[in-house]
Amino acid sequence: MSDIVGASVTPTEDVLPLNATDEQWTAYIGDTLVPNHHPIGTASMMSRELGGVVDPNFKVYGTENVRVVDASILPLQFSGHLTPTLYAVAERASEIIIKGA
Repeated sequence: MSDIVGASVTPTEDVLPLNATDEQWTAYIGDTLVPNHHPIGTASMMSRELGGVVDPNFKVYGTENVRVVDASILPLQFSGHLTPTLYAVAERASEIIIKGA
């Protein structure tokens, strides 16, 4: 690993010493880390009766050819990173669009 990992990137020793106390770690985390979230569900793919915006062919209800293919169609957050899910959504959407549905 030493061929790959050269040095600590963050926090540096001048910010947080190698023998940092729990209090120093708590202060560092409180000052530097922020939550990571992805806005999803603003144009959920579900039935219109349940409040959905997009049909199973990615078309916006009430339009003729407006499609949404992004994280906003996911009605809830899946466990794990969002990127693989979005790759699958995009792949499925491209199949549907190519077929002309």
